[in-house]
Amino acid sequence: MDDVPSDAIRPETNLTAQVHEVSIIRNVLDGRVARRQKKQRPLLGLPKGIVLLATPDGWRHSILTVQGGMLCGRLSDAILDPEQALAVAEKMLKELARDFHDMAVEVNWDPRLEPWTWTGQVIAVPCAENTLEPPTD
Repeated sequence: MDDVPSDAIRPETNLTAQVHEVSIIRNVLDGRVARRQKKQRPLLGLPKGIVLLATPDGWRHSILTVQGGMLCGRLSDAILDPEQALAVAEKMLKELARDFHDMAVEVNWDPRLEPWTWTGQVIAVPCAENTLEPPTD
């Protein structure tokens, strides 16, 4: 130990600091400290169903998720036609599944029980490899 400078030897009471320093040095990559990236869950759950309601204020929706959550909101005020509202809600669900979960989905609308309400089931569609479009025959 004669060739080791005296200032490089630290007392044993500083062992925790030495271990921490060594772990930081081992994790240094390209001049910055490497940190573990936590895998974050998507902000919105995978949709499994939707309820669409016609109200005096406009079209309201509630999206049910596989995880048990619910996302509520409304469609644009410019939409008056029920068929247009169904198409816009379906497009919204497809974009949500694509953007947050990298999945393609279809919506199967249930028969209406009331003239002002629609419910639909969201079904995952098998996709061609590396695309979000359903396979073509």
